[in-house]
Amino acid sequence: MKLLPYAFAAAIALSGCAEGNHEPTIFGDADALNSKSATGQGPSPIVSNVAPVDDGGLGARRDSSSNTVSFNEATGEYDPAAVVATIYFGFDKYVVSTSEQSKLAALNATGANLIAAGYADYFGTDQYNQALSDRRANSVKNYLTGIGYQDGKIEIQAFGKRYAKQGGSRADVAKDRRVVIVNRDHK
Repeated sequence: MKLLPYAFAAAIALSGCAEGNHEPTIFGDADALNSKSATGQGPSPIVSNVAPVDDGGLGARRDSSSNTVSFNEATGEYDPAAVVATIYFGFDKYVVSTSEQSKLAALNATGANLIAAGYADYFGTDQYNQALSDRRANSVKNYLTGIGYQDGKIEIQAFGKRYAKQGGSRADVAKDRRVVIVNRDHK
């Protein structure tokens, strides 16, 4: 009897895979994420210029271009002097909120080569958070290109929950739900 909940969870997971749905739907707006991507209204989860990295099996992705910006692999943080903005998201959200849009509008005038690095908190599976951080980074990129930023000047990175803080206050965990925008040319 004690194994029944595990068997039930496995059956649900397998049934989703059999239908071609490889994204967990344990959070409320996963169906909305899927339907918006399928209709072209949401960000595409695929970027063609991505090269694999040693990510400890978590699926972190990085653009194949060489970064001149300092990145700390242990903490997942960029050189603070190169960070031009941080966009925060609500729990299980990837759409740039109205309150964060002004940060992006200010970047439009710079024309700098940017990195949009998506992160997620520790709730949920590695795969789900990897996809969510990717959607967040793409949402930022799509917003910027929608207001006139050149598409080729924005590199996407998605780290999922690789650098998420385990535990802490709600405010601490909320800081993990972000896209960090970095000036790629900062030296």
